[in-house]
Amino acid sequence: MNKHIRTLMAAQAAALLLAGCQAVVPAPAPAQSPEETAPAEAVSEGEATEETEAAAADTGAADTAEETAAASGAASFEDSKKLPKYTYTGAEKYLDVISDHIISTETDGGLSDADVYIPYTLIVETDETDPSDIKVYGAYGIDGYNLQNTTLMSVTGSFGAGIIHLSDKGDGTFEVISSDLPMTGEESMELFAPVEGLFEKVSKAMDTEAVKAQEEALAEYVSENDLNITQYQYFGHKPVSIGGAETPEEAQSYRYESPLGYEVSYDLRDFTLSGDDDSDMICLVDDNDSGTFMLAAVQDTKDPDEAITLALSDAEADSFTCTDAVIGDGISCRKTVYDETLEDGRIFRYVGYAVPVNDKVLTILIETTWEKGVSEMSTEDLENVFKDMLASFALL
Repeated sequence: MNKHIRTLMAAQAAALLLAGCQAVVPAPAPAQSPEETAPAEAVSEGEATEETEAAAADTGAADTAEETAAASGAASFEDSKKLPKYTYTGAEKYLDVISDHIISTETDGGLSDADVYIPYTLIVETDETDPSDIKVYGAYGIDGYNLQNTTLMSVTGSFGAGIIHLSDKGDGTFEVISSDLPMTGEESMELFAPVEGLFEKVSKAMDTEAVKAQEEALAEYVSENDLNITQYQYFGHKPVSIGGAETPEEAQSYRYESPLGYEVSYDLRDFTLSGDDDSDMICLVDDNDSGTFMLAAVQDTKDPDEAITLALSDAEADSFTCTDAVIGDGISCRKTVYDETLEDGRIFRYVGYAVPVNDKVLTILIETTWEKGVSEMSTEDLENVFKDMLASFALL
């Protein structure tokens, strides 16, 4: 039985800015000398009021929209498209050019498109015998993040042991001439074999220092660019504070707009999302590792019942019944409930919705099919996990 296996993805973390509200007060008129004083023309009370209001409006026109947003309590978040590129600003030798190289290696292939890429490096040993080929042995990691309110959500990344080769340009700067960044531990072990004990040394650093190096890189990025980013997150895991920052309650609720033509709201502490142009997986953050998740996909059919059949194809569903239902705020759809019992007694449960969207059908399939079944979870329990998210469902 094929189960959904997805690459690590997810989305936008941004900074919460609450604008302050100021009252506009007209400035007092400058004092006049007796020679400058002249009889004033009589002005009616209504005319005086109109002039005062016009002056006040003119003085504060530039701030009106910002103050209105603040007064209404609306939250504004930083534009993910304007996130600055990461630049190493520390003092450790070689890390500036190595960081730039790691980012280029990750992005030049065009295989991923994150809002920002943040590398982190553990230099374990260097061989500076030949200035034209300085060998830097260590572990090199990078994560691509999307911005979700004030959260950096990791959507791609890599981390492994390797060698960066540098050349001394003679003016106090260096350039990367090549890099050996193996894809597997076995390849790294072979690469480090000529230097006895070095692979074990690098492996130990990876086990004990990687998280600290990553979080220092994140904190540096946020601080250097004065960003109100408070936490980072991996798919399936709860958010982690960056530098002890606190995340406002309103920033934990995220409204996701899918390229599939729908949107939902969820709490970043309870769910994580991995999505692309073809499908979305929203996974429950669960310490018990039940694997409960929701899979959204557009099926190439106009028939809702056929769409549910396609969505359940991995489960090899042989018989189920579809009924009329409502999702979100009164959106008509079709619904089915299906249990798949395996030979070993495990039960995989499914609740499926089919929502017509233009000339196709969007299916929402809630499942307990992550390597193991949760037989004690009823269909009602499963659906209740996603109750609030389903209530927030809307078409774009």
